[in-house]
Amino acid sequence: MYLYNRMKNYSVEQVGNDLRIQASMIDSIHEMVLELVVGLDDSVIKKVRFDMIRTPHLLICKEMEAKARTLEGCAVGQGIAKTIKERVGGGEGCHHLVDLFVEAIKVFKQGQYRLIYHRENDRERRKEIYWSELKGTCFYYTHGQEEKYKGLD
Repeated sequence: MYLYNRMKNYSVEQVGNDLRIQASMIDSIHEMVLELVVGLDDSVIKKVRFDMIRTPHLLICKEMEAKARTLEGCAVGQGIAKTIKERVGGGEGCHHLVDLFVEAIKVFKQGQYRLIYHRENDRERRKEIYWSELKGTCFYYTHGQEEKYKGLD
């Protein structure tokens, strides 16, 4: 018996000196879209738009649209996940909004890495930047596996 489904989608695009991140979730009960604009120079969230298109509790859930904007002005960096949970999560917030927001921040970081890839022509310098930024984020960048996988990147 088929009971439930969920799909999420994330995208990032450069708009001037900002990155615009769009995160969406559609499941059997919800349909929501989160859009962030984050500055490339300072990694500050400039704009937040959250649309709850379909919700289980229309009036209560729609209140989260305004609550999402409380993250405007926050810097993306150490502690941002905690700030997101405090401002838009818990008993006064929305678990799905927290989930979309935290993943949107990860997508912002991936967009930054793609810009490094496209802007930095020196392959060795690009690898140096990646290694310094990504150390501790996965096995490869933590345990210095570069030599083992040389030529695969």
